[in-house]
Amino acid sequence: ESDGPAAATLQAGKRCLASTLRKVMRHASRTPVLDSRTLLFLAGDLNSRTLLHDGKAYDLLHEVLEDEMLQGAISHNLNLPPGRWYEIVRAESCMALPVTYK
Repeated sequence: ESDGPAAATLQAGKRCLASTLRKVMRHASRTPVLDSRTLLFLAGDLNSRTLLHDGKAYDLLHEVLEDEMLQGAISHNLNLPPGRWYEIVRAESCMALPVTYK
């Protein structure tokens, strides 16, 4: 689905979550601990990672992680070594996420 209201809503949700991840990276980039040998783990409750639109559920975190352009935008011009976001434990679909994530 690449056109229409559902695609526009999904893109807006992805940009919102990517903006949050960028804020994390901006804050982390101000510390001297990140280099090419560093792994940064983000732990927390992502209760709002599921987007419901017209009866269809989307896992926004999964959508952001699969979007190469957003992955690059998250750390663009932050003076960080190259890297990307990964989810340690992936769900098969957003319907398989623990109930606290929905």
